Amino acid sequence: MTNDLVDQIYEAAFVPEQWPTVLDRMSAMSESAGGAVLALGQRHPPRWAASEIVAPRLRAYAESEAWKSNKRPDRWLSTKHMGFVRDVDLFSAEELEGRHVSVRTHGLGWQLGVVVPMPSGEFVVFSMERKQSDGPHSEHSPLAINPLLPHLSRAGLMSARLGLERAHSTVTTLNAIGLPAAVITHSGRVLAVNQLLENIPGIFRPLAHGRMSIADFRADALFQQAVEQAHDHHVQVKSIAIPKWDDQSALVIHVLPLRRAAFDIFSGADVIVVAMPVGAGRAAPSSEMLNGLFDLSPAESRLAASLATGNSLKAAAADQGIRISTARSYLEGIFRKTGTHQQSQIVALLNGIQFGPKTL
Repeated sequence: MTNDLVDQIYEAAFVPEQWPTVLDRMSAMSESAGGAVLALGQRHPPRWAASEIVAPRLRAYAESEAWKSNKRPDRWLSTKHMGFVRDVDLFSAEELEGRHVSVRTHGLGWQLGVVVPMPSGEFVVFSMERKQSDGPHSEHSPLAINPLLPHLSRAGLMSARLGLERAHSTVTTLNAIGLPAAVITHSGRVLAVNQLLENIPGIFRPLAHGRMSIADFRADALFQQAVEQAHDHHVQVKSIAIPKWDDQSALVIHVLPLRRAAFDIFSGADVIVVAMPVGAGRAAPSSEMLNGLFDLSPAESRLAASLATGNSLKAAAADQGIRISTARSYLEGIFRKTGTHQQSQIVALLNGIQFGPKTL
């Protein structure tokens, strides 16, 4: 993974013309012919961007009725695997043969993909395609691009919200996102906010010199670090959990660095801050969602999801087949990344998260 590619991913979040370049680079890393990113919902045809070789198939797919009955995202999610998965690891030979018949006219036949679920019910799919004549992806192909997943998740969220259309200006983009948002400098100075952010009571506090902070001091420590070091590729935490309180839903604050052309679109701002409300529900969140929301590692996500069901740390460790000392180490990482410091806080936070209605 190169810093330049990460920059391009965040640029593509607001300048979708860059997605084909990103996908082509990911294709080279994963021994694929090309790639695609799709924003999926139930009411509208998928919005997409793709490499040149994949675009004709995606165009035909979006213009047909096939997207209405596509079960592949559900199959991907059913694996409980956090990262890119090969089609040969998901489908039987008969299922793959049926798919290959439908795509051979485009010269493609093998797929490596990941589905990123959003609490709003949206799905963002990243798919890497390989030519039929080249055979399936190797077992090493997913490992080459898995480190990009946290960046792809955040950029995919923005692309889905903007409908994979180019952002034009600070004000119109903040309104089009449809989520509480602000653009700020790396020093924390606020340049613009939308009305949705201003309407959230008690979350953000004004500071001197036009800066902003989060009322929850533990979350604010993570937030200030994420903003100040947004352009440091080695800073892991760029998604911050805000626990539910009173009648206010829990939130996840995403900090996205503005790179390249996106920097120009937002008039010299360094960071866009997006608050994603997550509703309360009965079911505990999946480990896949926790991975996408909070940048938890796969092992941390599985442990957190187990704890959210009511398991003790000892029972969760047994459930994951790990030592209690290893579970404690994972728990410390969960504390650090979610801004919590007690297991009960984690459980309360995670049980305030569920999928919203599946619309896009």
